[in-house]
Amino acid sequence: MLTTKSLRIKLNPSILHRAINHPDPLTRQQTQRFLDAVTTSFRNNLDKEHGWPVSQPAASSLAHSPTGESQGRSTPPSTDAESDVVTNGADGPPRRRPTDHHMASILSSPLFRPAPRLTQKPASKRDPMDVFDEAVSKGLMTVPIATGCLKAKKSMLGDSGSPFLDDQQSASNGRFLGFNVSDRVLGWLRSSGMMRTFEFTHHPTFVGALMPFLVAEGKDVVIWDWLTRLMSSSEVHSKESFAAARHILLLLVQSKAMGVECVDSAFESIIQASETYRDDPRHGHLLVRAWRDVAWRATFLAWQKPSPSASLFDAYLGVADYLYTSHTKLPVAHLHLHHPATPTHDRALDYFGQTKKREKDIPVERLRREAMMGVDTVNHLGLIGNLEEAKSLMDFIQNKYSFYFQKAHAGNGDELLGLLEPA
Repeated sequence: MLTTKSLRIKLNPSILHRAINHPDPLTRQQTQRFLDAVTTSFRNNLDKEHGWPVSQPAASSLAHSPTGESQGRSTPPSTDAESDVVTNGADGPPRRRPTDHHMASILSSPLFRPAPRLTQKPASKRDPMDVFDEAVSKGLMTVPIATGCLKAKKSMLGDSGSPFLDDQQSASNGRFLGFNVSDRVLGWLRSSGMMRTFEFTHHPTFVGALMPFLVAEGKDVVIWDWLTRLMSSSEVHSKESFAAARHILLLLVQSKAMGVECVDSAFESIIQASETYRDDPRHGHLLVRAWRDVAWRATFLAWQKPSPSASLFDAYLGVADYLYTSHTKLPVAHLHLHHPATPTHDRALDYFGQTKKREKDIPVERLRREAMMGVDTVNHLGLIGNLEEAKSLMDFIQNKYSFYFQKAHAGNGDELLGLLEPA
């Protein structure tokens, strides 16, 4: 039986090493040569593909070479693959390679340009009461934040104008309707417990921001309930409660007579407050500021407003009998000049007769009101034909209140009236 011979193969150790292991990394010189070779090959292929521009001198010279053969789109004879710029003779300007033009055209493609930033339209202004609701839901609402939301809402509605105007309402209150602002704020006051402690009434700015919405949205019952609770307060801080009640009554009548509103609603509020607290020893102190504010609107600002009801006017005048005379004498005299049915000047003339005997140190604000009442009195006397008395009073107020007249040489009450503007 024959035996088989074993197969013996001699393998080079280096070949076996390369077959089993990864090849050795290239040295720095090998890497650079490889990169140069690839770059040169890439550029040469692009040059052959795109060629030199026909309009350039190099292309023209190639087209009329000694051999008489047109080279077309081929590369120029002296091509340096390592250079980005090729010279055109001794005096010719340097010319960029076709590959550079090619790359420039690629990089200038719109696909490689950053997308232009779109001009964003300003977002619509967020409703301040939506911010209010969100803060309440997260338990972040405070009195200062609520005040800011109310002021922002009022400003927004004030800028919007007629779209919110009810035909039966004035421009001042009508624009507040339909937003349930007061309901949302009152709901927060109840849920937070402040309606029980009444702490919020000691924040006059907050109450002032809320009051126009309460009045416009028909929440008079809520306001009068606040007044009742504050006036009946027996807490240690009863003085603060009474001050809050005075402020709330003042805000109430101001909101009632806001803008071009007739003062009838303000008259009614003063009359109701007087009748409710007539037996309270603090009655006069409670009403005097609110009463005087309405008097100002019914006299100095009467030209802006519709004529009030004569019966309400008389009832409002009657409240002055329960107030301090020192605070009401001037307003009462002026109110009689502006009575909607029977205006009279007797009280005004009597007032000016007494001013000749009084002390010299008079507050500037009172002097200004006296001067303006004097103008109204002169105007009234002129309208009823009492020109002699009108001329006498005009001379008196020109001398007495000369600082309010700009070198006035008026000859009648109407000219004098034009020198002063209502406050």
